[in-house]
Amino acid sequence: MATREQVLDYLLDEEPTYRIAAEALGVEALEVLAELVVAADPLLASKATRLASEIGSPRAWEVIERAAARERDPTVRVAAASALRRLAARDPGHEMAFADEPNGLLDRLLADEDAGVRKFALKAAWELDLRDRLERVASDVTEVGFLRESAAEMLSRGR
Repeated sequence: MATREQVLDYLLDEEPTYRIAAEALGVEALEVLAELVVAADPLLASKATRLASEIGSPRAWEVIERAAARERDPTVRVAAASALRRLAARDPGHEMAFADEPNGLLDRLLADEDAGVRKFALKAAWELDLRDRLERVASDVTEVGFLRESAAEMLSRGR
């Protein structure tokens, strides 16, 4: 099992090598990462979220879910939305994604008060080929202009 110290050895680097850390630590690190995303400072929690997405196990969704629930830290929620996109991209058939129902998580991130969180959630919706979410953002007159435009552009490009 990956210890907290082993996980921190990778994450405390200024620029962690996430792929190398994921390969070295494996799914055993997810338990420690789940603790870090709620207990650590925002920067470390963001790094822990990113590492969980690189590990790519279905259990990584749990870590991302916990990171997304950090209401006071938009940087951690941005990391969660970005991790959701990254994890979806690594799972082309989306079997892993839909087995753990990320749509509720994605919908919460798309409705987040922070535009940065919504931007990365929009990218995850595109990666998951959820056109209905893209259409909803593109047609929402209350949404920030650049996000409506991004959603419309993603719809025109298709998957």
